[in-house]
Amino acid sequence: DAHDDDDVSSGLIYTEGPLVRNEVVYMSDTVRAVIYRVSSSSSDSEQKQKNDSIGDGEKYYKFEIWATHSGGIDEDDPSSSQPSQYQNLAEPGSNGMATDTLDPKFVVINQHGLHRLIRCRLDDHAPGAPLSECPDLEVIANSF
Repeated sequence: DAHDDDDVSSGLIYTEGPLVRNEVVYMSDTVRAVIYRVSSSSSDSEQKQKNDSIGDGEKYYKFEIWATHSGGIDEDDPSSSQPSQYQNLAEPGSNGMATDTLDPKFVVINQHGLHRLIRCRLDDHAPGAPLSECPDLEVIANSF
């Protein structure tokens, strides 16, 4: 698990779709099915002590696992209906994100795992929770 490493960034496998908004960078790991959040903060003793922060002594960057099951597939959830064609995918995560130009509070996310597009308020998502719990999640396109 990436939390056991010196920092979360050492657990990255294959990242795509960096999205910069509100001085934060979001990126998807398509293999681990995780969305990361990278934010910066000034150096202080609290940041220096955190295992998930890296920096150069003046500025620290905090890597967080922001959302899990980012492609919509949750093998641990028996109630989720997942057609067999989506199981055992090499890249079950999300692989692209963009700010919704019609409503900038929302982020449009390509869920590679379920081959669909969703939008939600990613900035308000609870850190580490499944993407399915993202506030105001809406399916835009259910198949592509």
